[in-house]
Amino acid sequence: MAKPGKHARVMIMSTTSTPFTDEATTPDATFTIYTIDDRTMRYWDRDTPVVVERNGTPVPANEYRVQYAGGRIHFYEPQEEEDEITVSGAFVSVVVAAECREFTISIGREMVDVTVFESDGWRDRLSGIGGVTGTISGFYNINNLFTERLLQQKPLVLEFWTSKDDPEFFAVYAVLESQELSAAVEGAVETSVGWQSDGELLIEQEVTP
Repeated sequence: MAKPGKHARVMIMSTTSTPFTDEATTPDATFTIYTIDDRTMRYWDRDTPVVVERNGTPVPANEYRVQYAGGRIHFYEPQEEEDEITVSGAFVSVVVAAECREFTISIGREMVDVTVFESDGWRDRLSGIGGVTGTISGFYNINNLFTERLLQQKPLVLEFWTSKDDPEFFAVYAVLESQELSAAVEGAVETSVGWQSDGELLIEQEVTP
């Protein structure tokens, strides 16, 4: 069943962050990806160092990488099942970007040509680096959310919902790359902002308490 576009919405991160300390995480089946349990803290401030502890002892940074949009720690090696992994840092919240009227989101992955002489005349390709791009369009007003953030050129969280009644959403840290203003005698002044991902894409189901 098709979804009415009027029920979609865009969220954008706030300009302030809130510290958190020793928050619990839950591992996946491989014990390599640990996700913060409190999903209200799922977007981590990239300007605040994330401290990971294993059974109360700090974990060396070379043992993992941080997924800021999603609140996840990716260990390079599986952890022990009984290990307790906690995280400290700061999180940002998101608010509705009310003046938005349209958005696009495009997920892609580079395909690298790895064809060799022995390929029998057919190309071989290797899946390369992934990325997400898109645009946000709306009506320009004095409190426009994007102009100042574009000039700052700092990554920010964008969250996209295809419907307010659908629990699935997309979120990513993104860098705004352009802004276009347009005006016409018979219409309102409109703005369109282009963005590119700066990190992993989060696809998640909102859990209702």
